[in-house]
Amino acid sequence: GAGKWKALSVGDSCLFVMRGSKLLQMHPDLQPAQFGNTPDLIYSHHAHNLRLAQGRLYAEGEWLRGDTFVLASDALAKWIRQDVDSGQDGWRRLGGLAATPNPGHAFSSWALQEQDAGRLKNDDLTLVFYET
Repeated sequence: GAGKWKALSVGDSCLFVMRGSKLLQMHPDLQPAQFGNTPDLIYSHHAHNLRLAQGRLYAEGEWLRGDTFVLASDALAKWIRQDVDSGQDGWRRLGGLAATPNPGHAFSSWALQEQDAGRLKNDDLTLVFYET
């Protein structure tokens, strides 16, 4: 019914830990204006990875049964953060798209609608939902 999680954040994705409509933790914890085009990466040349050892890219926390983990690429992560910060619950609808008869089409339609409205950056979109 409960446990601990750990995450190392590299690349252009963010992890959200949600309890009901409440954001418990986001990793890395970015404000919408902080999203950019230069995420932290793991390099094949070891010397470039020394900053990863400083620990700022590492996070951990506890989860309870019913919590939701959302892993989202940067464009979706920014959209989710804005949605949560504005007190909306639209991010929950994204998980429901997987239960539709054609989830790929439902997700594409949603993304195009949000992009046309200027709320979602036209970028690669990856999303993983996990409900405990």
